[in-house]
Amino acid sequence: HNFTTDTITADTTLYAKWHPDSTVTFNSNGGSSVDSLTSVPYNTKITAPTEPTKSMQVFVGWSKDEDTTTPWYFAEDTVKQDITLYAKWRDYQVRDIGPAGGYIFYDDEADGVDDIPDARYLEAAPASTNTSGINWGITGPLGTLKALGEGENNTAILVGLKGSGSYYPAGFCNNLQISHNGVTFTDWFLPSIEELELMERQLYQYGLGGFNTTSYWSSSETEDGKSVYARAFRINPVSWGASKWHPDDDYINTRAIRAF
Repeated sequence: HNFTTDTITADTTLYAKWHPDSTVTFNSNGGSSVDSLTSVPYNTKITAPTEPTKSMQVFVGWSKDEDTTTPWYFAEDTVKQDITLYAKWRDYQVRDIGPAGGYIFYDDEADGVDDIPDARYLEAAPASTNTSGINWGITGPLGTLKALGEGENNTAILVGLKGSGSYYPAGFCNNLQISHNGVTFTDWFLPSIEELELMERQLYQYGLGGFNTTSYWSSSETEDGKSVYARAFRINPVSWGASKWHPDDDYINTRAIRAF
């Protein structure tokens, strides 16, 4: 019955029409579970649930179809019947926030060369963990290497020589614990000089990561075993490059990384 245009010319009975409440089911496509919404009134908007998480993937949003090609817009779309929304995911990219809350600065699959055994990404520890004024604390030769993928082993060598204390760069990184989204991460290490250079180029030069404009320790000793490589974090590209530092004399910054 159209109350605007219809007229009554005889005794008439009008019958109510009802739309049942609906249920919204969230299919996380392999991610963490998301509770359904029940008793959703007809033609109403819903609030986005807490985002699911998934190992090695970034959550993009919710879609109306299994192929995740049609997004659900929580600010516009309304529920008119029982529906299922599907989570859309993508791989991590450089400069995304990683699982531990820091920025990702390297994707091992990008160049087709396997530089990091048993891992794909390198993630810098969050800015809140940045530590300044730590002395190197170990006298060489040490046997630590410069290459990408060597930082974790370098750190193990240094901790084996110096011990488990946090008062020197490798020990500080080795003991670091960071909790993010309900998970505690303890797999941190001091980057090799090539890993440190990548962190500076991919994060610092983009204004990401909360780095100080100064030099940072690597875990790589020089070829003669008498000094340690550090990296100058500077906006001016002319100053890019590794520097040699005397391990017993200098107190500079430290930032841990992890591979996953």
